[in-house]
Amino acid sequence: MTLTYDANLVEFVSAKSLDEGVHLLNIGKETAGKLRLIAASEGAEHSITGDRELFELTFKAKPVSQGTEGKIAVEEAVLADSNGMESKTTVTSMSIYVNVNTDKTALNNLIREAQNVHDGATEGTQIGQYPVGSKQILLSAIQKASSVANKNQATQAQVDGAVAALQQALNTFKASVNTTIPGDLNGDGKITIGDLAIVAVHYGKTSASPDWELAKKADINGDGVIDVKDLAAIATKIIG
Repeated sequence: MTLTYDANLVEFVSAKSLDEGVHLLNIGKETAGKLRLIAASEGAEHSITGDRELFELTFKAKPVSQGTEGKIAVEEAVLADSNGMESKTTVTSMSIYVNVNTDKTALNNLIREAQNVHDGATEGTQIGQYPVGSKQILLSAIQKASSVANKNQATQAQVDGAVAALQQALNTFKASVNTTIPGDLNGDGKITIGDLAIVAVHYGKTSASPDWELAKKADINGDGVIDVKDLAAIATKIIG
């Protein structure tokens, strides 16, 4: 039996018989990518008939820069009966695919970390919560990274790029956590008359005011003017 294979993708390692009554007598490498196997059965009771597995061939994949498809084929198979009459069998082949040798450990670990952070986060305006819509942004980044992790043909450069992108998205999400309550201008963890007083002190100031950097925290609605709308916003939070 003569077999051919793509020597650029795989190298032949070994062959063995799967039938105790059939022996592999010789394994010859005629040229790169071509093997010749000679086998014989032990008497008529072990004659090769029907459709069954006879041999196990082991090949080792070679390093490739990108996923590549190839095949291993039986180029010719000759059988001989007890009278020495030879006959050729139907040839066949099988497709193989050699993946790029990429290390996805860091990517898979980061995906798990990001998913855990996402699942444990709550959106809202309270301290420790995250801005509304931020979880969906993180989830989209996780899904993009997962598509690379699940891609057999992904190169190491693509994997490394996915790690960098997801890490950035995760860092951005973590940094967006609310550390103060909107309207808590004096930083005491609650909204009270004290916060209303701070808005009142800066009443009438605008983004053109010389001390705007100090006063702008009292611009509750962010319109560049500290006015009755900002006072009302704080009052509503106090009541609510």
